[in-house]
Parts: sequence; C-alpha cells; structure tokens
Amino acid sequence: MAGKDRWWVLDWNTPSIEFYRALGAEPMDAWTVFRLDGAALHSLGTKAE
Repeated sequence: MAGKDRWWVLDWNTPSIEFYRALGAEPMDAWTVFRLDGAALHSLGTKAE
C-alpha cells in the first residue's frame, strides 16, 4: 500500500513551494480552491433549515 501526503500553499509563497519541490513533491495543477463565506455562507445555511 502506497501512502501520500498533500500540502496546500499559496501560489506566491515561493520558499514553501521550493521546499516541497526539493522533497520531490509535484504540484496538482488541476485543482481549484473555492471558498464560501459571509452572506453566501449564511444564505446556504438558511436554505438547509
């Protein structure tokens, strides 16, 4: 069984990106991060009621 580990890093954080690459990690370019907060998050919560 093979294991894996993942890290999330902001695209401007060059020192961390270089560190992870030095470990042999490869970027997962196919991923896009979404965030829901504020009024949109509140609206979602009220729809569940």
